[in-house]
Amino acid sequence: MTGSRVGIVVASIAALLMVTAFAGAVDASPSRGDVTTILAVASTYSSPHWTPNRVKIDPGTRVEWSAVNDDHVLEAYGDNWTFNRSLPEGASVTKRFRHRGIFLFRCTIHSTLVNGVCQGMCGKVVVH
Repeated sequence: MTGSRVGIVVASIAALLMVTAFAGAVDASPSRGDVTTILAVASTYSSPHWTPNRVKIDPGTRVEWSAVNDDHVLEAYGDNWTFNRSLPEGASVTKRFRHRGIFLFRCTIHSTLVNGVCQGMCGKVVVH
């Protein structure tokens, strides 16, 4: 491969990694019917994170959390809901959100919670 082709390949890979790194910062979600999927992702290029880390859904929609790689423990925090599930690598878990509100969640392995403030692998579901 010539030097210019190598440069194009390297630039393409870098662009893909940047898109992947910033994907969790948008209010979008991959959907299948009435299911919205949130992926738990860890890689050598980024810290473990939810992608997307925020979703906006309608009441009655199910959210599915899937552990793409690594093990995770999904936990609700805040006062308006309870949820705690183990997510071994390759596993998924779902929850139907029937009522409006903001529902906070985190991975207890890859985040910290101090005085109600989450740092690390944290996310939210907004039911509008």
